Amino acid sequence: MKKTFLLLSLLVALPVQAGSVGGVNGAMETTQYLNYTELYNQTNQSMSQLQTQIRQLSTLQQQVASGRILDWGQAKQVIANTAGTIRQAQAVGYDSAVMASRWSQLYPDFNSRSGTNYIQQYAGWSKESNNAIKTALTVNGQQVQNYQNDQATRASLEQLSADANGSQSQIAAVNATNQIAMGQYDEMQKLRQIQVAQNGAMLTYMQGQQQAADQKTAQDDVLRKMTSRQPQSKTYNEVLKNYQ
Repeated sequence: MKKTFLLLSLLVALPVQAGSVGGVNGAMETTQYLNYTELYNQTNQSMSQLQTQIRQLSTLQQQVASGRILDWGQAKQVIANTAGTIRQAQAVGYDSAVMASRWSQLYPDFNSRSGTNYIQQYAGWSKESNNAIKTALTVNGQQVQNYQNDQATRASLEQLSADANGSQSQIAAVNATNQIAMGQYDEMQKLRQIQVAQNGAMLTYMQGQQQAADQKTAQDDVLRKMTSRQPQSKTYNEVLKNYQ
């Protein structure tokens, strides 16, 4: 974990200087690096919240299993909180995809050099995450055939508590929410892996760009020094031969 945060910190610290890496395709603001770190932190926050909510849902399930009457007021609040965390998690995935798209626009050769299209990675994650919610709802007897997009699927979780008007439906809502929360926790782990891989690839790319810029600067310096001692009519290669 320490290595991960070091990597992200280095990425935030990279300077943007005119004529160097940041000037290649329009300067990438330092705040945009920071946004990647913020998204990673938000992923961890969502995972922490889901862990708490999974424990709370498990406690509610244990109450039912022991024959106690379900505290529906408490259960309803936990379900609402879980739905909020799911929305937050999906938003982080979306924002990560947007940032990946912005980066690719600034550096069109990034995907080919890194060997991975991170925009597609995030799109695949979003689809998988959404399917996990649909599957959990279906397994627990919820109707999902009318849900055509991510927003509608997430809204269905909020609808669970609203539609629960009896003990059996309330217990089903708790069970479905718990399964969804556990599934989303697994999906957030996958999202975090994509984010770490992307940041590592970005850092490697930027270091390569910086090295290329430094090399060009050094070559230009050599050329200026050599041409200052040679007739201006000679080409660079002709001048260079005199120093080989």
